[in-house]
Amino acid sequence: MKITICKINFTIVLYIVVILIISCSPRINNIPGYTSISTIDFTKYSKIGFLITPYKYAGDYKSIGIIDIVVMPNLNLRENSQKNKNKKQYFILNMQEISNFNIQRLPYWHQDKVDFEKCLDALVSKAKGMDADAIVDFSIQSIEIPYPTVIHEGMRLSGFAIKRLGAFK
Repeated sequence: MKITICKINFTIVLYIVVILIISCSPRINNIPGYTSISTIDFTKYSKIGFLITPYKYAGDYKSIGIIDIVVMPNLNLRENSQKNKNKKQYFILNMQEISNFNIQRLPYWHQDKVDFEKCLDALVSKAKGMDADAIVDFSIQSIEIPYPTVIHEGMRLSGFAIKRLGAFK
């Protein structure tokens, strides 16, 4: 019976803590709208006779293979202040530190940007190295790999490499 009462008390305390945390959250009254336009320019590859398309190819072709490139950029922990530069301590240890807490001192994860054009160049280079002159069923996906303190974000480019035959080449 005592165990059940302790569990009930713990549950009540947990609910109270959750409600207090939620009630301290900032209130969002407005989220502004926006317009976003994204483009991918394949002109550079078209000029050398290389076709990239998200669609099937209607003409005759020779199957070469599937190409899949995953790019995960460098991710490293950085510190925000010179004062903490030599410390490897990322946790607040006592109440004095909590009262003097400054978010600017917290370390943060820095992720390098993914250079899409380099990724696309690598995909085309690999396809040309396999004697292909087109990539059909081309797709781009973002990749997220969760770690305990950060989400590592990358990119996957994939497609079906073919060699076009006949008049459509």
